[in-house]
Amino acid sequence: MNHNKKYFRAVDKLQALEQAWMEKIAKDPDFRALQRLRQKTQDMLTNCPHEETTVKNQYREGSYLDRASTETWTECVLCRRVLSEHIETHDWYG
Repeated sequence: MNHNKKYFRAVDKLQALEQAWMEKIAKDPDFRALQRLRQKTQDMLTNCPHEETTVKNQYREGSYLDRASTETWTECVLCRRVLSEHIETHDWYG
């Protein structure tokens, strides 16, 4: 039972140190600037106009039981969001 008390005290101490460290970092102007930059980047990616896109494809060989297929998709270059997807199943097996 004594072992559990020591463990929980150690966990509490680590959590207190982590909280103090986070409070110290939050006051750093460079950290705040980095947080603002990350937020602006996230906002830009969320509102991405998807003007630059690329078409990608992947061929999957068939097997004895499965037919071969080609998956084609359009992906935004900036935010990496998949805009359209099409799977074409071929007539041949592996």
